[in-house]
Amino acid sequence: MPTIRQEMTWDIPSDINEGKDWFRKCFGLYIEGSYDYDGEARYKRNQKFIRRNRKNLKLMRSFTIRNFTEMLADEYNCSNGYAQKVLVSIVDKDVLASYTNLLIADAIEQFTN
Repeated sequence: MPTIRQEMTWDIPSDINEGKDWFRKCFGLYIEGSYDYDGEARYKRNQKFIRRNRKNLKLMRSFTIRNFTEMLADEYNCSNGYAQKVLVSIVDKDVLASYTNLLIADAIEQFTN
């Protein structure tokens, strides 16, 4: 049976920007509340946060990293800290920064259009 690290390594390419729309789609579903029992509350909370802070890159970056890490932890049944640790060991720092910016743009588009 593979470990969580092995599963994440198999699923997440070192250049996450290349062809893994699955993670972007899951992130969109996660922030809209589709992963939660009470998804409507998450949707409203995230919508309010994003509309209020969409021009604050620092807050949006923090929001995106936290939610993406939580989504991975849910997907791989592990802690948020472990999911983040494995992610940064798989993906180059610059590639991950670029992907984070892409997810920020997706989140803003999803909640402001």
